[in-house]
Amino acid sequence: MSADTFVEEQTGLAYYKALIEIDSKQLTQLQEKIQLYPGMPVEGLILTGSRTLWGYLIAPIQDSFARAFREQ
Repeated sequence: MSADTFVEEQTGLAYYKALIEIDSKQLTQLQEKIQLYPGMPVEGLILTGSRTLWGYLIAPIQDSFARAFREQ
């Protein structure tokens, strides 16, 4: 996944570039009318892992402590 967004020249909409792979078993289940080609727009979910609510709330505090004693 790209670190920054790109902007579509015609519409002005921002997007990220990502490399995705489709499982060959899932690919065979697509309807014959659907054609996939490189560069086509996709809407999808990117799973990054899970966190507890506590982990989500305490993360900024942990980050502050991690940076507190570093020399810049």
